[in-house]
Amino acid sequence: MAHYGVDMNQAGSYSGDLHVHRCPDDMEAILRAEDLNFASTITTHVWGDDVRRPWKTPDTFVVQVAPTKLYTANSQEIERIQGGPGAIILLAPELPLLFDGDEHYPPSSSVTRLVHEQGGYVEADKPFWLDTFVNVALGEIDFIKLNCNHFYPKSVDTDLAKWSVWPQEMGYIGGRGLALWLMNLYYRMLNAGFQLPLSAGSANGVMPAPVGLNRVYVQLESFSYENFLAAMKAGRSFTSSGPILELVIDEKHGPGARLSQARGEALHVEATVKSKGNIETVELIVNGKIVKKVTQGGSEVRLITDLSLDEGSWIALRAFE
Repeated sequence: MAHYGVDMNQAGSYSGDLHVHRCPDDMEAILRAEDLNFASTITTHVWGDDVRRPWKTPDTFVVQVAPTKLYTANSQEIERIQGGPGAIILLAPELPLLFDGDEHYPPSSSVTRLVHEQGGYVEADKPFWLDTFVNVALGEIDFIKLNCNHFYPKSVDTDLAKWSVWPQEMGYIGGRGLALWLMNLYYRMLNAGFQLPLSAGSANGVMPAPVGLNRVYVQLESFSYENFLAAMKAGRSFTSSGPILELVIDEKHGPGARLSQARGEALHVEATVKSKGNIETVELIVNGKIVKKVTQGGSEVRLITDLSLDEGSWIALRAFE
């Protein structure tokens, strides 16, 4: 898997799309065509009180099609977005779960707890659903999507009125504005102390985005389903719809690292962004605020700086083409 001159698998990064609505019989060809390591296929879709199961679930939970390519085909999406609480995606061996509720009841936590009892994972589909913040506070969410199914190859779906009962806030205009608003919502969760990792997904089969357009790259020593999800849960990842991002603190700490520093002790930050397109901006974020920006353009941009932090903080990197 080579992207922009970087062999991602050789570098220990493996890609995934956690939101796919496709027949499991198609998945081997899709993984190979999109140069993707992992996908979770949704074969049970709850829409309000309507439960849809268009495809048969394979006999095995994890379907391995190559040493570094696999998929699961029993994921379950519970989507109640016509005035209801929102959407969550469930990943666990013993799915689907029985759902006999409606648009408003029962709360999502009634199923997320069952998934966690199986050793499974729960993904918050987007930050702007009504119950996302509540479920995060309850500890019911394992990861959340920002690179989501509103981002297409050539456009961005910014018409949220028909989906989100939480209206887009003033000042966030257009496709870039939607991306910044989603990030801002996510940053509020991090600033509240919740260590919530990112996932990514395209909703191919429902939305006009190919599988893997929005993908997560997870840093692993050995590729497997268990290792991939555990590392993503630990935050050893980045998400993208294009550029490749690398962020290193003090020459050895990457995404997901937790550091213990004395107040005011310097941190050395090095970041690299690569893309086939022109990189417009690269920004270093601390506690939701931009502390360093590079706007030189080009297909490869480096950001190098030193930070001195006086409080507990989180550090992130973002880039725009």
